[in-house]
Amino acid sequence: MSASYDPASTTGKIRLLITDIDLSVTTGNREDFTIFFTDEEITEFWNFALGAGDAKIFRAAAHALRSIAVSRALIARMIRIGSYQEDTKGASEILNAKAKEYDDIADKIEGPYSSYVSYDWTSASLRARLWREAILGL
Repeated sequence: MSASYDPASTTGKIRLLITDIDLSVTTGNREDFTIFFTDEEITEFWNFALGAGDAKIFRAAAHALRSIAVSRALIARMIRIGSYQEDTKGASEILNAKAKEYDDIADKIEGPYSSYVSYDWTSASLRARLWREAILGL
């Protein structure tokens, strides 16, 4: 497992968007890391993302943020010690909202037909999609 941060690289750009840039501790026990993801994990988010160029970077960052949101949601709770109170339940909502923003940016970069990239283009599915768009306006 490696970790690097070069804002000119694809991995670095994704790290920058998700603010995963503190490489103080990247060895030893994973729970002691000061980063969320290794370079290999960031690369997998890149591989999962649809699109090309900057749009793909924004989509990969959205995937990474959703991954963090899920992990935060699993451990979210209300912490109360005396008069001190901390609510960690809202973190996943904020991360999901930022992921949605990145997806919207990617859509603007790629244009209105970016959803067609991942669509199943069999003749039956094509007819169904065209019918839904032409007749139902969906």
